[in-house]
Amino acid sequence: MVANLNIPKPFSVTLDPLNLSLYNKQTNVDFVTVPLPQYHLKGNATVSVPPQTVQIQNMTEWVNFLHVAVYSKNFTMSARGSTTAHIGKLKAKITLDKDVTLIGTSTLMRNSDLRVDNWPRSEHA
Repeated sequence: MVANLNIPKPFSVTLDPLNLSLYNKQTNVDFVTVPLPQYHLKGNATVSVPPQTVQIQNMTEWVNFLHVAVYSKNFTMSARGSTTAHIGKLKAKITLDKDVTLIGTSTLMRNSDLRVDNWPRSEHA
């Protein structure tokens, strides 16, 4: 996941570390939290999620998310987190709550012998 930002000259921004949570918007339950480092941004800046291993916090929600991603033409991934931005001596609390529409793999699954039908699912799928 990558985000491009344009910080106007002559400013620079420091974002404190934050925990970015992926969650099911219907149930409001987090299933994965990704820790992000501190970022120092200036000019045309890129914020990216570094490769890392994370723990699944809620296996039921995780499996539901995967099921939707695998069997849907398009699906929505919801992410949220809060941090503090520093612009010189000024501080501002920033809260992210974003939905991103992504392309699912339903076409691949329809044209393949690969199946994930034995995944456990909850009633929230």
